[in-house]
Amino acid sequence: MFLAGCRGEVDLSARDSRMPDCAVACWSRAIPSMCGSWDNAQCICQDADFDLAVTQCMAKSCPRLSTFESLREWDTMCDKPRRDRKGDVWPFLPIHLFTMLCVAARLYSKSWVIRRFGSDDWVITITYILYIGWFATGHHMFQKAFGTDIWWADADTLTWALKIFYIDAPIYLLLLGLTKISILCFYLRLFPYERFCRLCYAMLAIVITSTTLWVILAIVQCRPISYNWEGWKGDFKEPVKCLNLNILSWTTSAVSIALDTIILVMPMPLVVKVKSTPRRKIAIISMFSLGIVIVIASCLRLRFNILYGDSVNITWDYVDLMIWTGVEVATSITVTSLPSIRLMMHRLFPGLFGRIFAFGGHVEQDREHYLEIRNTQSRDVEHLGAKGIMRRLRRTHADSERPPTIGGGPPKDRRASKAQRDSERLAKPMPSEASRVLASIMGSLGGSSNRPSISISESSTESITVTTEITITSEDKQCHYTTPAAWESDSRSKASDGS
Repeated sequence: MFLAGCRGEVDLSARDSRMPDCAVACWSRAIPSMCGSWDNAQCICQDADFDLAVTQCMAKSCPRLSTFESLREWDTMCDKPRRDRKGDVWPFLPIHLFTMLCVAARLYSKSWVIRRFGSDDWVITITYILYIGWFATGHHMFQKAFGTDIWWADADTLTWALKIFYIDAPIYLLLLGLTKISILCFYLRLFPYERFCRLCYAMLAIVITSTTLWVILAIVQCRPISYNWEGWKGDFKEPVKCLNLNILSWTTSAVSIALDTIILVMPMPLVVKVKSTPRRKIAIISMFSLGIVIVIASCLRLRFNILYGDSVNITWDYVDLMIWTGVEVATSITVTSLPSIRLMMHRLFPGLFGRIFAFGGHVEQDREHYLEIRNTQSRDVEHLGAKGIMRRLRRTHADSERPPTIGGGPPKDRRASKAQRDSERLAKPMPSEASRVLASIMGSLGGSSNRPSISISESSTESITVTTEITITSEDKQCHYTTPAAWESDSRSKASDGS
């Protein structure tokens, strides 16, 4: 019996001793019905239907290692070239390098340029450390064992690679969860609205809970755990219980995409109300819409989930899934870092990048300024105590204080209708901050003979913002009050002029 045209003329009977009996039996059943004779080398080596029939027969009749051995001999006998996709990962390498550069630029910006490190920056720092290790081990694992057919892989190398694959799977889920947490922390730092903050905290609870659940399920997907890297051989001795990995993969991907979409839409009602020029408003909306890139990357990865958990030739069938998993994680981390890079470029090169990167800068500055005011006021209240004029000033300032909107100005009371607010505004002009504070102080003093001297100065810019400064000098203290900023004071002796 000869296979002419495969490797010249090859005597199949000389190779029968190298093939398991179960494989030879599959060939013997398939060749007469599909190829006609043993001499039909073109059918045996190139016919896809014959290939599928014999492979399925060996998968049912032979131990898995025997099947791999038979397929290796079959490829050698027919002189089939080895399939190799190890190089397919290299075109995607710049994406990962760009991600590392973006996060490094973000951390440099927050540490040395802006000099302000928020909770979202700490989360992305942890994410960055995990991502570097995850990418390095995953790339090394891919080059060692993946990108070719499993029957050509070295058994020990593949077992080691599957251990890395098992470790990287929950880290992948953790990285996606951390990027979502970082974005939500960024929202909390940016928008001081109570309802929006409650929504952010609710989303944080959902993200943390779901991420924890997926990570635990990824760890215990098969029991005993060693089956995850030993089970590919098909001769595992202990009883095995596994989750449906394909359903688990689809579920985690669907939940991740849903959460990304919700997080993307959350700030839009606030962003569209920004008081700015149309051009700048479009730029701000575009900045907050970058999350759509994460959703697109996750959706592109979905089509490669089909074979996950249901493939025997995992070193070949998982290539696209592994590549696009890396792209999904890299895209998520990059998008969370771009706003901080924008601020850095605006600070370092205001002349060159001012027009391009200045949009939305006041958003973060207003929020940080508001928090600065709150912190300063708290420290001053502790220093002065809560007696007399100082207590009155503190209560008046707290009652009138409102957090700034991202476009400037206080947020509107949503409980009152627009018509009601307009009628009240027309009927009675709203007193200024200075008037309210001054009336409160004078009311508390009554007819006291030790009434302090009070000086008020107001200044305004081209915008509607008015800055008011009030200086109050009494017998033993002087208080300096600035709106909308917090008031500062220090104990001083009575002025030399006797005021």
